[in-house]
This record gives sequence, structure tokens and C-alpha cells, in this order.
Amino acid sequence: MRLETEIDADAVKAFGADAVVLATGSNPSMTGVQRALPHVDRLPGVDAKNVYSINDVLTGNETLGHRVLLLDDIDGWLPASGTAAFLAQRDHAVTLITASAAPLMALARSMADGPMRKLFAELEIETIAGTALLAWSDGTATLRNLLDGAELNRPFDCLVLATTNTPETSLQQNLLGSGLEVHPIGDCVAARTAAMAIYEGGRLGRLL
Repeated sequence: MRLETEIDADAVKAFGADAVVLATGSNPSMTGVQRALPHVDRLPGVDAKNVYSINDVLTGNETLGHRVLLLDDIDGWLPASGTAAFLAQRDHAVTLITASAAPLMALARSMADGPMRKLFAELEIETIAGTALLAWSDGTATLRNLLDGAELNRPFDCLVLATTNTPETSLQQNLLGSGLEVHPIGDCVAARTAAMAIYEGGRLGRLL
């Protein structure tokens, strides 16, 4: 086991392993792509300085303004709902918008649902369901109700993106044609839940 060690394709080839398992994960996608707007490949205004990823928030590398709009395009999974709670517990005024019919829908399949909804109520986190973000401009969010098409402009100090990550495949690409037996698993295949990575890891372990 080697910790805190960056490895590249040359190091992998020189290691002499019979098989290589790549679990390089994924990175935040800063495009603002939303499933409700599949024809929009980049959110207008997403390159502004006051747009952050979940990673930016949780690592504490950025100083966010008071009024936070959190775009939840992952149906309330903990990376979205947990980050909203994290911000609200630090005295930010948080509004979570989601295209889902109800907020935190993904948690309804687990015992995390009730406690998280209770926490949202205690922290006074505003939730807006059935809504997409059309644009971000100078701290103004243009929201569209997906049921009636009504649009609304609201001011916020910053935008946090809780969207599907982009797989980290650079090492995998650099190993193409190397002749090595390479097995990518987890988020470097496609960004999904931890359950899929656990399943793939177990399946591959039995195969190897």
C-alpha cells in the first residue's frame, strides 16, 4: 500500500502487475448541464467567479456569499442535500432547486429520508421542486417552472452545482495499447452511486 502517491501510465507499466484495476473516480462537472434541459450543453453564466462545485464548498477552499442557490440535479442524494445542510449550518441562507417532482426524492428509498427532511425544516432550507435553472447572470438566477413554463428571476450571492460528475479517464486513456489487463471500476466508468462501485469491486475481485 502506497499512500499520497501520484502514479502515471509509465509507473503503472513499470510496476509489472498482471492486472491493473483503475478506480480513479470522477471530477465535478462545471458545465451546469441538467437532465431537464438535455438540449443545453452549458448553462449560460456558469463560468462566473461566484459559481462553485460541491468540492469547493466542502474543502473550504472558497468563501461563499450569504444567499446560496444550490442546483440539485441528482435528486437529493447526499452530495446535494448534505452540502445544502452543511451550508445552512454555517448560517448561509440556502435555496435548493431540483427538477424532480419533490425535493430529496432519492433519499426516499433509504432511512436517511426522514432525518434529512427534518434537518431541512429545522435549518429553514428553502426547496423548489419541478424547476430548472435557465441562466446565471450577475448573481441573478433565471428559474423555469417545468409544469407551467413560468419564469422567475431571483437574486443570490452564489451558485453551487450538485450535478453529475465527469469520469476521470486520463490514466485509462494513456494505458490504451499497453498490452496490460486493465479493469476500470466505479466512477471512472460512469459517475454513479457508491453501491455500483461496491458491486463492481466485489464482482471484479471474484473474477481476478
